[in-house]
Amino acid sequence: MFRQLILVLKGIGVFYNDLKFFIENSNIDHSNNTKAKLLSTLIASYHIVEKGLSMPNRRLGFGKEAVMALSAKCSLYAQKYGDNNDQFRYAISILKEYDDLHKQYNFTLDVDLQKSISDLIEKYNIPAARQNQMTKDEFFAYTESSFDKFSVSRHSTRHFGGSIETAKIIESLDLAKNAPSACNKQITKSYIITKSEMIKEILDMQQGNRGFGHLIDKLIVITTQYCGCTRYSDRFYPFVDAGIYTMNILYALHFHKIGAIPLVWLSTRERDERLRDIIGANKDEIPCLIVGVGDIADSVICAHSPRKSIKETVVVC
Repeated sequence: MFRQLILVLKGIGVFYNDLKFFIENSNIDHSNNTKAKLLSTLIASYHIVEKGLSMPNRRLGFGKEAVMALSAKCSLYAQKYGDNNDQFRYAISILKEYDDLHKQYNFTLDVDLQKSISDLIEKYNIPAARQNQMTKDEFFAYTESSFDKFSVSRHSTRHFGGSIETAKIIESLDLAKNAPSACNKQITKSYIITKSEMIKEILDMQQGNRGFGHLIDKLIVITTQYCGCTRYSDRFYPFVDAGIYTMNILYALHFHKIGAIPLVWLSTRERDERLRDIIGANKDEIPCLIVGVGDIADSVICAHSPRKSIKETVVVC
């Protein structure tokens, strides 16, 4: 009993420091009060719009609020930090692509929306972005190439067009199991969901698949556990393991020519419990991420989603 009390007291200090650091450095209050926070919000905003541009069965006039928010963030970023940033310039090019799409179909946008777009694209005169359009053969053209070509060729897709055999998914997971794991504890686990009613309930809870979730054939639910943690300093490694494992799964699926899209699971305790009940997971398993899988359509559009330059992401010490 005394030992448990000491552990609890130590844990309170550790997790209090986590919480304090998170509140101080996250953008949970949406203040955008640093360059990094505003740029992250800007990227998230343009990604919402580019996802709309790459959706199956695109609906003209989509995402008015998202486009207005993106325009406002672009204006604020330029005002505070200037326009010499590749991600900022790509955000403008997304607005230009959105504008060009609607002009192509002679679709009249709301006056306030059109003005918010036009003011920026006229000021910066940046060419329109173009989402990646390709055939199914082009999508899988480099699955047996050298890793540099293979890695660049992998894309998340929302254009699913058919079913995939469960055995083929298992084959991919068997390949993915060689992902490195802290101390080789292998605390991650995968659940392949094949029943349509289970898939629908899980996707309804996930809430990030509107416009394409109904096309997904099967799901892979990835879980992790705290059982391998023996110190408070271990508290993050289960999620690191899950992330590494999931990336290996995505590569393995691409190698086996299975379309896939990772879907973030950011949920409540109640939804975690419901998901565990649906898939039959143990109570100590933590749902981390969902991957939607299936055959892909004969023609697909994938969000371009440019990466930051190596100068921005690598520091040599």
